[in-house]
Amino acid sequence: MINGVTYHHGEFNFHVYSSTNGESPAYATQYDGDLYSDADLNSDNYISVYEAWIWESTHENSSETPLLSDLGNIGSYTSFEYPTLLHENIGGYGMVVSHRGIIGISKDIHVTSGNQLRFVNNADVYLLNEAKLFIDQGASLKLEDNLTIIGNNVNNQIVVNGGLLVGDNVTFTSEGPDWELILNNPVLESVFENTTFENCRLINYGASLTITNSSFDDCFIIRSHRGNVTVNDETSFNRTWLYLENTEDNLNTATVTNCNFSTDYTMAAIDVWNYNQYNITNNTIDGYYNGIQILQSGYGNAKKNLISDNTITNCTQRGILAYGTRGIVYRNHISSNRYGVWFGDHSSMSLYGYSGAGANELTQEIRDNQSYEVYASQYSFPPYFRYNVIVDDDNAGNPGDPLVYHNAGTGGILLKDVRYNCWEDIPGSFVATEDLYPGGYIWQPTWCPGDNDNTAPDPDEDMYEVANNLFEAEDYTGAKSMYEMLIDQYPQSKFAKAAMQELFAVEKFVSNDYSSLKQFYANNTNPELAETRDYLVSKCDIKTENWPDAINYYENIIIDPETMEDSIFAIIDLGYVYFMMENSAYKSAHTGNLVQYKPETKEQFFEERDYLLSLIPGDPMNETMKGNIAELQEGKLLQNIPNPFKGSTQIWYNLASESTVQLNVYNYTGQLISSINEGTKTKGSHYIDFNANGLKNGIYFYSININGQITDSKKMTVME
Repeated sequence: MINGVTYHHGEFNFHVYSSTNGESPAYATQYDGDLYSDADLNSDNYISVYEAWIWESTHENSSETPLLSDLGNIGSYTSFEYPTLLHENIGGYGMVVSHRGIIGISKDIHVTSGNQLRFVNNADVYLLNEAKLFIDQGASLKLEDNLTIIGNNVNNQIVVNGGLLVGDNVTFTSEGPDWELILNNPVLESVFENTTFENCRLINYGASLTITNSSFDDCFIIRSHRGNVTVNDETSFNRTWLYLENTEDNLNTATVTNCNFSTDYTMAAIDVWNYNQYNITNNTIDGYYNGIQILQSGYGNAKKNLISDNTITNCTQRGILAYGTRGIVYRNHISSNRYGVWFGDHSSMSLYGYSGAGANELTQEIRDNQSYEVYASQYSFPPYFRYNVIVDDDNAGNPGDPLVYHNAGTGGILLKDVRYNCWEDIPGSFVATEDLYPGGYIWQPTWCPGDNDNTAPDPDEDMYEVANNLFEAEDYTGAKSMYEMLIDQYPQSKFAKAAMQELFAVEKFVSNDYSSLKQFYANNTNPELAETRDYLVSKCDIKTENWPDAINYYENIIIDPETMEDSIFAIIDLGYVYFMMENSAYKSAHTGNLVQYKPETKEQFFEERDYLLSLIPGDPMNETMKGNIAELQEGKLLQNIPNPFKGSTQIWYNLASESTVQLNVYNYTGQLISSINEGTKTKGSHYIDFNANGLKNGIYFYSININGQITDSKKMTVME
């Protein structure tokens, strides 16, 4: 009855409409409690017309008060949204099951071995509820052209353990949070061409992954964990991080060319880990945390590890970061980042542009970054450093803002050769004693685009180039002999150190005998090569799965580091050794003495790795930091200064009014190890001198408690 008028409904029509949309008449709850939700006989989370008819016919003679009338809200509840609803496993050996139009998948289903599920051109496929579609081993999924697959729940997944064929112009999108397409078949060779991903994460464990002319929007991260990966041809990444990890020791290659990356999120654009060969060329990157981040990579064929012709701008940290990596950085354009390029942990990265360039844009430009244009840790200064335009006309000079900063410690190359580079746009803006820090550089003669350089290479450089050419031409035995000759004849040359690294790379192509190579390194007594020698001995131990010696090497550095940098690198590398040990053919239960540095999860390892790298270089307090203190919001902490630190550090905070203050410090397990009661403090900025005496090396958390409430927390790193 509506407004005093009684409306009658057709019994079958009304209840079929109602039941398919989950509406029960009032009598169902008042009398027998038999709800329309009970009509879902096959438990697929949807009530079909047939199931509704069964329910209605069972209750045909029940008296009732209609829940909905014909002129009421029936239209709002009437929908045949998914004409095809998949709710049962697809079986029967040798079946090809094709569906077209609008398709719903309402619960977890499997395409079983020997069968193929095919979605026909122009279909729309909806993953409903928390449904997952599994393509079992021996089965396949074929997505034809112009398809759209839509998830509506963070738990939606398509998991491919069998085969996958993807047509042209396929879109993976979401009506809610991110969902996942997981390529789980280790022999799968996946190809995505003209494919769109929106709020959908692609995760690859297959043998190869090729992505061409596609787009990734708001996907946060695209992950590949093994195999050859090729991403090219104007593929775009918007607010999406491309993470490429090789979990195996092989010659797989990571290739990213002609792509566009843009974001306002704190993430890396291109993140490559443990690839022996990589090619990152002609990409545009804007607005990331690090533009190109490449770690423990590059130990494949010489000249097949290349970062070239990329334009990288507006990154909040580094344009290019290379960690424990060898390769070539050539003819990139890197500007308006915090740092230009950053090389650490025994990296061997050649840094050069085009000697015949007639204009800046034709060679390598590293310019106008906020802090250093080029940073290298103690044993990571580029062996070849020429034909670059490295300028910053408003730089402040050393020690806070030089053009080149080599954190040399007491070791490394005594004289750094940076001849034949361009250092200024405005005459007189470059002052070598201020802009090349901390000294010990050979910088004359200079070179700028349009200049000629006909200088013949020195004999050690010439021998290094000949060896590299032999390596590239796959004359591995000849290359090995030439590297050994260079080390023997020019032991104090910067190219001798680089040749030590190349020997490790070429060994897998010659005899794969890392025990003998370890002995070769150990027999080298040249003090200039001592640190590189010991580092490569440890890499040989990892290759031969001599885990106790590898772990011991890094633990000794952590316990007695020459510099804070060394200790930070050793903490990261120790975690890497544990992961290599876990993935090895012969797993070991060996654990060293510093168990606090053994990562519990890969996610924890990545978080701590990136945090530790963000601490380098560790600047003392400068005027900028003092300005940051003045701008602190109420109850917020400034990052402790210095960090990492030995002995003591300052922890600054700000109060808007008189308050009681307490600082608590915790170890990584969350155990409270120190509590400092500041009592009542006046309005304004204050700091606490925290003394780390008695604390082990490691990462700690500190929280400030104002008037009984925790208002902020941060991390700090102790290096005793």
